[in-house]
Amino acid sequence: MNPITNVPFETIRIRELDPFPEIDALVTSCRINKEQYLFDAIDFADKSIQRWSLPLFSSPPILKQLENDLDVQYLPVGIDTHEQFLKNRFFEPHVAQLSPNGKLFVSLGNGANGPFVLIIDSRDHTARMTPGDYESNRMLYTATGDLTSDHRHFVFARWPLEDTIGILNKEQEAVACQIGRMNVDTLDMDIVYQLESDDNLHQSTCSSDNRYVVFTPFRLDPVIPYPRVLPNEDPDGYRRSHLSGINKCKMVTIDLGKKRHWETEIPTPVPAHFEFDPIDPHVFYVSAHNFASSRFGIVIEGQAAIYKMRITEQQTIVDGCFSDDEFFRITQHTPFCYDGQTFIAVTTIPNKLDIIEARTMQLWRRIELFAAPPLDFTRTGNVLCPKYPNMCLNVSPSNDGRFIILESPRSFVIYSMDEDRLYNDIVVPNYMPENTGISGHSRLAGC
Repeated sequence: MNPITNVPFETIRIRELDPFPEIDALVTSCRINKEQYLFDAIDFADKSIQRWSLPLFSSPPILKQLENDLDVQYLPVGIDTHEQFLKNRFFEPHVAQLSPNGKLFVSLGNGANGPFVLIIDSRDHTARMTPGDYESNRMLYTATGDLTSDHRHFVFARWPLEDTIGILNKEQEAVACQIGRMNVDTLDMDIVYQLESDDNLHQSTCSSDNRYVVFTPFRLDPVIPYPRVLPNEDPDGYRRSHLSGINKCKMVTIDLGKKRHWETEIPTPVPAHFEFDPIDPHVFYVSAHNFASSRFGIVIEGQAAIYKMRITEQQTIVDGCFSDDEFFRITQHTPFCYDGQTFIAVTTIPNKLDIIEARTMQLWRRIELFAAPPLDFTRTGNVLCPKYPNMCLNVSPSNDGRFIILESPRSFVIYSMDEDRLYNDIVVPNYMPENTGISGHSRLAGC
C-alpha cells in the first residue's frame, strides 16, 4: 500500500511549562475522538507538542469476514456488533513509539489486537499501514510491540485473524503465532520464531541483549460472567462472579539463541504490560491487574501486584513481588534509574502514585494525587472502577529520573523526585480537542 502523504501536522507550544525546571523527556501518546486519531510527541525540554492526525480507520473486507465467520453471541463483553468490535477493539491505537530515525511505530488494539502496524514518518509527515496487504493477508499484531535496544528493529507477535475467530467461536484453543521483527529503516519484516500460543497478546518485547522475547496474553473475564445490570441491581450476582475468580495467565519466554520457549504462570490474574529492568537485561517487571471486564467498565477484583521476573537458562522465575491493601491497577508502570538505584513508578486506582524500590520490591514512596474515597469491596467483593477527570492514566519518568510525568485525560502533572512534591499549583493542559480522549498508554521516545 502506498504511503499516506501530507498527514496533517501541527506544533503546539506548551506555554504553561515556562515556570518549570528543565525536564528531559520526550513522550509519545495516542488520542481518539469520533472523527480522528491524534498522535502526539510531547517534548518537555523543548516545551512543545508535535501532533499528527489521521481519519478513523475502516476495513470492509475484515468487517465482512467478522460478520460471516464470528458468531455474534461470542463477541466480547460490552461489544454488541461486529462493526463496534472492529472499530473499538481492533482499530483503536494502544501505544506509539518514536525511534531515533524519526519513525513513530503505532500498535493498535484496545483490549484486542490490530490488523497492521501504523508507521508515521515525523520527518516528511507521511504514514503507511505495514504490511500493505493487511486486508488480504489478515493477521493480528500485538497491542504493544517494542523497539529493540539498538533501535534497529521493531519486535511484534502476529497470528491469523481466522485463528482468533476460531478461539472466540470456541472451536480452537491456540493460534499459529509468529514472532517477527521489522527493520526500522527499510520496514522489511522477517519471522524469527514460531509457536502455538494463546491469542489476544498484549505485549511482545525483546531483552536489551536481544536474546529473549517475552510476551503475555490479556485475559480478563471471570469464570462466571458478570450480570448484565449494574452491581447495585444484582449484588449477589456480582459476588458469585467474584467468588468464581479469574483464570490465571501464563507468560511466554522465547530463547532466540537456542530456539526454544517456555511458559510461566503469574500468581495474580491478568498480567498485561511488563517492562524490562533498565540495567539487568534478564529481569523484567510485570503488572498483574486482577480486574475483569463488564458491560459497564472494568471491575476491580482485588489487590493487584507487580512481579519481578528473572530469566534463567531454562525458566523464568518470580524473583520478588510488591502488593498491599491499597494497590489496585488499571494503568501502566515504568522502571527507571534515579540516584544510582532502580525504581518502578506506577499509578494506582483511584488516586495514588506509588514508587517501588526495585531491588527489594518494597514501597519507597506513596503520593496522593488528589482526594478520593477508598474503594469499598464490602458488598460484593469487587467494585466497578471509579472514574475521575483527573485520574492519571499515563506515567513516564524523565531520562535522568528526576521527574515523573503523569497524564490525566486533560492535563499533565509533574512530580519531582528531588523535592518529593507534585507541581500541582500549575495546570499543564495536553491541548486535546473537545471530546477527545487518551487511547492506550504513553511511551518514552526510543523505548
